[in-house]
Amino acid sequence: MGRDRGVKSGSEMADGLMQAQTEPQISQRSTRTANERHLPELDGVRGIACSLVVLMHCIIGGAPPSLAPLRVIFFPFFVGGVDLFFVLSGFLIVGILLDNREAKNYFRVFWSRRILRIFPVYFLLLATYLAALAVHLHLNVPSLDVWLFKDNTLPAWSYALFIQNYFMALQNNTGSYWIGITWSLAIEEQFYLLVPLLVFLLNRRQMLAVALACIVVAPVLRFLPSVDYYWFYFATPCRMDALMFGVAVTCVIRDEPILNFFRKWRFAFDGLILALVALSLDTPWLRMDSRIRYSVLAAIFAYWILRIFLVEAGWLRALLRSRLLVQIGLISYPLYMYHQAINGLVHGLLFGEPPNTFDFAHLAAAVLVIGISVTLAALSTRYFERPFRQKGRTMKYSFEPARGAAAIQVTSPQI
Repeated sequence: MGRDRGVKSGSEMADGLMQAQTEPQISQRSTRTANERHLPELDGVRGIACSLVVLMHCIIGGAPPSLAPLRVIFFPFFVGGVDLFFVLSGFLIVGILLDNREAKNYFRVFWSRRILRIFPVYFLLLATYLAALAVHLHLNVPSLDVWLFKDNTLPAWSYALFIQNYFMALQNNTGSYWIGITWSLAIEEQFYLLVPLLVFLLNRRQMLAVALACIVVAPVLRFLPSVDYYWFYFATPCRMDALMFGVAVTCVIRDEPILNFFRKWRFAFDGLILALVALSLDTPWLRMDSRIRYSVLAAIFAYWILRIFLVEAGWLRALLRSRLLVQIGLISYPLYMYHQAINGLVHGLLFGEPPNTFDFAHLAAAVLVIGISVTLAALSTRYFERPFRQKGRTMKYSFEPARGAAAIQVTSPQI
């Protein structure tokens, strides 16, 4: 099949987009500087996604009944934090693959970098889970049974193979909350296994067509009579629309005519997205079926990312470049992975209860959980993950000389 010869130049902002949220290593044949190729806005997007998830698990999800009406209204967006992660992953990962698809070491470098980025934190969390489980089996710690190990029914080997999301769907539970959050990592790892092959075989327009097809098919699968809640929440085919919305955006910003279309009609799309935001709120007057809402939220998040490339300034870019969001984005992966185990430990040891914020003491405990989680995530990023990231940066995509001045090699420590 036909293959693109490098990234087609659209604008200075869209050209080489995958350098966003990267620490690029630029070939001698390229004159761009690292600062010109870095988009801190995407760190901010990641910071928002992680903040939504952490606030949902630590504070919003355990709010007292008196706040239930307010919580319910905005609940979809807090739950949607993981969908924003999916959209961003599809956007960034496929962008890297598109930009390097003609490298001689395309598969080896991509998968090696993924392993060095994902595995250290993931298997550290898995090791702490197995250690805590061993302690619990020998010493019978009641506080662990309150919530963290309450539904400890999934086989440990399923986590090691990144297929625990299917066991969750089959058994109708999330397993141990200590490591239950890894279901989303399982979906992403399955995506990382398949999508390099698709990008290698298809050109950019064909990849966009595949992404749009998946966006249509996923909600259809969620509505099949045989698909219950756990299946349409955890199974990869039922959640692939969020990833593919990100893929669609990364293809669009590399296609000048399509990108110009969105620029021309930006205000109309702004209005449409605001309408979708209003429709997504869970109000007494309108409650969207969650099977539809997954796609609607993914579309909203995808447009937020696309909009970064439609304008050179504005409130959205200013918000996403804020220091707080960028810093959270830089530690978002370990923060996402560690916070639920800490949440269960703190509330279990202090109160012998599942996490909640019913009173001031529990709310203070939730704030303590967030503080501990952020601290551990920052330490993990700096002292534990750094050697693996540095190793990943030494792995560069190599191209045939014919590629000429278009050859650019990048590394991405955050994705």
